[in-house]
Amino acid sequence: MIHFEDILGLPYLARGTDPSKGVDCAWAARQGLARIFPDFRPEDFPLDPREEAKAIELARISANAWTRIGGNVFAATTAGDLLLGDHEGGEMYVAVLVDSEKREVLTATHTRGVHLCPIRKLTNVRDVFRRNA
Repeated sequence: MIHFEDILGLPYLARGTDPSKGVDCAWAARQGLARIFPDFRPEDFPLDPREEAKAIELARISANAWTRIGGNVFAATTAGDLLLGDHEGGEMYVAVLVDSEKREVLTATHTRGVHLCPIRKLTNVRDVFRRNA
């Protein structure tokens, strides 16, 4: 069992990467991935917006550490699966499946900060990626 208690409840800050000031969903997802995959490398999931956009495009064609496996929450079945979606305002969000039995994801939002939530509560998921072995 992977534990996240030390990061749950951290405040949300758009593009935030400093836990003392606030973090965003990409930072939370990266923390989840690093705990699921002992050999995880930060460059496999960049936080810089320009690098992030390029990494997503490469993942869509399976040209980096990730393979696109679907376009809705049902595609995510394995801990470490990464989900990308759009909030109603068009802002992108990311979550990582951390418990495949309970179907819980780790993410961060403006209202709740870093938290676990049931995958069924995610809306507008457009991409699901799985890390290449």
